[in-house]
Amino acid sequence: MLVVLACGIYQVCVRDWLNVAILFGVEAVCVALQFSAMLLVELAGEWAGSLGAFLHS
Repeated sequence: MLVVLACGIYQVCVRDWLNVAILFGVEAVCVALQFSAMLLVELAGEWAGSLGAFLHS
């Protein structure tokens, strides 16, 4: 993500706005993927805890 940000700063200085838009889209997709991965891990942890509680009851 830092490489994409550095390339985006360079593209702003060069004023190549299409590449800036593409890099912004790539960055948004990366953030969305990270958030969804964290959400899935959290849900899996809660599900495993609930299943363990059920089995021990």
